[in-house]
Amino acid sequence: MGLHFEPSPGEALPTETFAASHKLKGNGENVMLQHFAPAHTDTDIYVVFEKRMSSTWGTRFFNGLYPYIDSGTGGKISGMIAAADKVLPLASADHEDYSRHGPLGDKEDLTKFRAMLVTARERVQKLKSAGKTEQEVAAAETVCGPRCGVVGKEC
Repeated sequence: MGLHFEPSPGEALPTETFAASHKLKGNGENVMLQHFAPAHTDTDIYVVFEKRMSSTWGTRFFNGLYPYIDSGTGGKISGMIAAADKVLPLASADHEDYSRHGPLGDKEDLTKFRAMLVTARERVQKLKSAGKTEQEVAAAETVCGPRCGVVGKEC
């Protein structure tokens, strides 16, 4: 995409990290952080706020939008689908997921998002198996629209 981001200043860098999961407590709220396999990027996590029955998987959930999967930083469409598979069992009818891309979503929105990812992956794979180039696949309206962001190393 031709973007350049300056490095974060030292005070913005994390002082505590984790490999798989981490629990926090603040303001009487239990907060669970869980690492995903590479999805949007290779450093994805989701956060569950137990008391509020809400969560965020931040830049992984593009509610009503096609996602951008950053293959340059390790993102993979299969990881996005696996992330949805991990989050869906946590969702209930009254569970809200705060999307960084698009409006607030619920379990039905998460289910639709996952289905779209699976369909896009299948359609891209079919075009690649037919010998189409990355440019031809990206331009194919039958995948999910031009420049939808799912075309990458894994597709």
